[in-house]
Amino acid sequence: MTQEQQGLSDAEFADTYKKLNEGEKTASKLEQMLDNIESKMDQLLKEAQDLGKSPEELNEIHKELAQVEKDLENATKEE
Repeated sequence: MTQEQQGLSDAEFADTYKKLNEGEKTASKLEQMLDNIESKMDQLLKEAQDLGKSPEELNEIHKELAQVEKDLENATKEE
């Protein structure tokens, strides 16, 4: 039985294969971005645990966390 007899043309197969590859690339990119975000969050949490932080340092940590949130939102919007 050929692909056409099964209802899948060569063009449809090629398009499906292309979309699958794009999905794999997107998944890999998101995994890398999430790993980076997790690393940044771990670093920021470690820094925040230091109770001796000045208000300026705590403000900087807050800004970095806000940027991480924006990065995550942008990553999900791109896909």
